[in-house]
Amino acid sequence: MTTIAIVVSTPVGGIGIKERMPWLNLTVMKDNYTDLAKDRIVLVGKTAFGQDYIRGEETYVYTRSEDFISGENIHTISGEPEEVIAKLNELHPDKDITIGGGELLFTGFYDLIDEWRVTIVDEFVIYDRDLNLTDIQYRWKKHRLVATGVDNNLNFSVWHYTKE
Repeated sequence: MTTIAIVVSTPVGGIGIKERMPWLNLTVMKDNYTDLAKDRIVLVGKTAFGQDYIRGEETYVYTRSEDFISGENIHTISGEPEEVIAKLNELHPDKDITIGGGELLFTGFYDLIDEWRVTIVDEFVIYDRDLNLTDIQYRWKKHRLVATGVDNNLNFSVWHYTKE
């Protein structure tokens, strides 16, 4: 089983502002992440889930909130990161896991992530949530450029990082 984190970021690591992504209408990236996650198990935080940009074959919302409503193919899960990944592997032994944000999941599950798919949007925006891209680039030295393009007049590049 592979655990892959997918993130959209500014060139310096900004990933969110006031509990949402700092970009609006990024349809190319939304479609890319939808395709990437469709046959996987997706783990997201409650805020990222509410943005409706990524869903998996089965989606797990990492929350301690008892009032969160689950639905068809949408479940809640909580616990220590190691326990959560072990539980997901037990429930879905033949599926890869995609972590789709937010900041607390990326940092809390950091040591359990095997790969990163990082989309860099070439725009500096105001943000209050960030990720240490330098650390990802240092620890996951094997990397390749997956794609480049333009989405809603914003240039972007997609990088794939794996552990050596």
